[in-house]
Amino acid sequence: MDTPGQLNRAYGRHEIELGAMSAHYYLEDGGFKLFDRLCIASRGAVGSVLLFSRRPLSELCGSRIALSKSSATSNNLVKVLLAEELADGNLHYLDGIEFVTDLAREADALPTDSEFDGCVVIGDNALAADLTLKESGQTNNFVRKDLGQWWFERFKLPMVFGVWAARKTWCDANVQDFESLNHFLYQCLDHGLTDDYQQVLVEAERRTGLSTAALDSYFKKELDYSFSAEHHQGLDLFRQLCLKYGLL
Repeated sequence: MDTPGQLNRAYGRHEIELGAMSAHYYLEDGGFKLFDRLCIASRGAVGSVLLFSRRPLSELCGSRIALSKSSATSNNLVKVLLAEELADGNLHYLDGIEFVTDLAREADALPTDSEFDGCVVIGDNALAADLTLKESGQTNNFVRKDLGQWWFERFKLPMVFGVWAARKTWCDANVQDFESLNHFLYQCLDHGLTDDYQQVLVEAERRTGLSTAALDSYFKKELDYSFSAEHHQGLDLFRQLCLKYGLL
């Protein structure tokens, strides 16, 4: 299964007409129509999109922060939050931080990688890194910021990380199919969280190595799949802030 970053690149090459994509790619491209009954979001802590820092956040000027190779949304979200909260909207604040995205390694950086002052970690890697630090007693060595919680506390709106959408040209040629898929995707979500949920947990445990209890909490308490008017507001605010800092 491809990462959000790999999917974004496939959409950019016009290899895919519809499906899941990062919220930032959807906003950046502008050529897609949302399936508007579900998304990947949080109304507080998301658990799988984390910033770890060896320095206090107020002392990040001059630091090196490793960004995720897998998520444009998370990488741009951390820049927005740092500038909004720590620099009072200073448009040039981010110039003082070296954000590293072109890593030679295949995997994302981890909090314990000494060549960086901090890193953004997402997905299964974030869940695993969080657990590893706790079990090894290293939690106090880092500032840990859950980006979903940080966003919600500051703006009181859900943070939309991922969406499902279809290319507008495809929608124009397949109007009925778009509506059918919109309904079908919502049905899949419902089945995944009810009738098929135990199978989802078993497969997720097999793929990640995380405990069923941790995965159950993540799927049911931290992730939010609805797409309400508030989610649209949150997505639009993210768009406005990315434009403000030249990230779109």
